[in-house]
Formats: sequence, C-alpha cells, structure tokens
Amino acid sequence: MNSYQLQQALSEARIAVGARRQSLREAWHRWRQSKKIRLSARPAIQALRQLRQQQPSQSPLAGILLAEHLGDVVACEPVIRHLRETRPDARLVWLTNPSYASLVESHPLLHAVVPLHSVSEADVIARSGALDLAWDLHITGKPCARFQCNYTKSTGDPTITASNYYCFGPLLPALCRGAGLPALDGQPNLHIAPAARKKVDSLRLPARFVAIHGTSNETIRNWDPEKWRTLASKIWRVFGLPVVELGLRPIVSSGTEGCVDLCGKVMPIEMAEVIRRASVFIGIDSGPAHCANALQIPSVILLARYKNFGHYMPYTGYLRRNAREMLLRATHSLSSLPVESVLFRLRRVLATQNGLSGPVRRPVT
Repeated sequence: MNSYQLQQALSEARIAVGARRQSLREAWHRWRQSKKIRLSARPAIQALRQLRQQQPSQSPLAGILLAEHLGDVVACEPVIRHLRETRPDARLVWLTNPSYASLVESHPLLHAVVPLHSVSEADVIARSGALDLAWDLHITGKPCARFQCNYTKSTGDPTITASNYYCFGPLLPALCRGAGLPALDGQPNLHIAPAARKKVDSLRLPARFVAIHGTSNETIRNWDPEKWRTLASKIWRVFGLPVVELGLRPIVSSGTEGCVDLCGKVMPIEMAEVIRRASVFIGIDSGPAHCANALQIPSVILLARYKNFGHYMPYTGYLRRNAREMLLRATHSLSSLPVESVLFRLRRVLATQNGLSGPVRRPVT
C-alpha cells in the first residue's frame, strides 16, 4: 500500500468513526428524550389507574387524548357525544393540558379530566394499559413545544399528518380520522360553568360590543397590528360599538377610545363566555374563532393561505353553514386584506343577524 492509499484508508476510517459517534450520540439523545417523556407521562398514568380502581369490575375506562390547542379542543367536542352514543357503558375521560381543562371539565358526558402536559406523552399513555380504550386525537408531525420534537404516534391512522390534515376536511373530521374514529362532522358545543359566568358578570361589559382576537400561536395566521388598531377605532366611530380585545397579548392600545383590554386577564372558558355575550366576533383562524363557532355567534373570520393549504375550511357546524357571510378570505397573504373589506363584511353581518341560518345566540349550557 503506497502513501496515498494509506492516507485514503485513514481518511475513510476517520469518516466511519465520526459517523459512528454521531449515530451513537443521536441514539443516546433519543433514549434520554424517551425516558423524559415516560417520566412526564407517569402522573397521568397513575391518575388513570386510580380512576380504574374506583370501579375495577364495572365499565371500561375510555380516554380521549388531546393536549392542545384551544381551537382543537373546542372543535373536537362532538367526539364526546359520539363515544357516549357508541360506548354507553364506558367512563369517558379527557386528557388535556391544564390550560385548556376548563373548556371540557363542565361537560355533562365526561367522567373526569386528567392533566396531559405535552403532546409527546399521549402515545406513551395510550400504550400504557392504563386505559381500556384510547383515542389519540393528535396527528403525526404535530410539534411538541415541551420536548422540542415532532410527535409520532403508533395508534389510529398515522398517515394523517401535520402536512396533509386539511386535505381530509375541517379540523374535526381530520383529527377523528387520525384517531381511528369516523370522520365526524357535527356542531361543536361549549358548556360554560356558572363560575365563569359570574366572573364575566364582574367585568361589567357593555350591553353590546364587538369581541376581537388578533394573535395566534403561529404568526402566519396573523393580520397587521396597525390594521387591527384602525379597525377598532372605526368600529367605535362608525358603528358606535365598543371593542373588547381577547387573547394573550393586546394589539389594540388600551388607550384607544371605546376599547376594553381583557388580554391575559381571563381563563379560556371565561373568554368563551365573553364571546357568547358579544354582538359580533372578529378574529383570525385561532382558538377564540372556534369558541365563536361552538357558541354560534355572528362572526367575521379572516382567512388566508395557511402553509401548503389554500382554500381550507377549519370549521364544522355554524361557521361552515354561514361561510359565505362570515369567512372573509384574502386573495394572497392576510396582510393584503384591507380594513375596508372587514368593515364592509361587519356591516353586512350586523344588518343580517336575524336572517342567518342558526340562532344568533345559543343558550348557556
């Protein structure tokens, strides 16, 4: 072997050793992460086993697993009613992030709500045996913020993914198919607890107002902040209606005339109660819009292309039936949508509230 061949062999050996080390580091990282996820899922598994011990020889314990987000949880409420009809013998448990537990904990068909702190824990719990029946409504590829990874599931239909789910219809039927359920297409409902109504009573909101929500956990869904401020000002000046802003972070200045800032000041179920009292809801495609849909509140929802989904439909029920009046789609990005288009649509919704299909106001349940 000449010197060139020797150098070539040494170079190939170094590359092979480096690749082997990288492979071992990746395997070590996956093992550590898997261990962290299993430890994180342990409290939920223990809580489920305690529920089983309360009635060990009676009805099976059935779990609906959906940790986040607000809109997903609200949209998938028909799953509860479907499972109650098809498995009347089961004790239904919803596993969700504590931040969203208030959205389902007053549901009369649920036996309990169990904390689920991350998307990644769902598959561990579904395969743990702590549940007799499990339906994992998460989809493969869903980002998990807690463990900085994309979720991979082993139950249901893993071919429904974060890159194609809107190809299977609105959010509800897509997530149902991913969980191995029929593609449900019903009207979501929200059950608002008396404590939430009492809290909103204490806010002393105007008798008539427009509720707005303009920030999503994904910036691609958002409209321009300056346009939101212009819109809020014109709603007050043109229609004489105060604006109540909802969400985590305010866009419209609290000093804007006719504006009430409730951002970060109410729980999700209390926010839903505020939306229930609104004359009209205006928002982007996010959790509060799904609350407006569940409560059947006249709305103007701002939509544009989302990732690789063009003319997609997020909703079942009320907003889908009234899509022509209530869904305002931008031709390109949402930033291209002018304020005047939103005001024009708001005027139409206010003028035709009583003629829309479905009730203008749902009774509190």
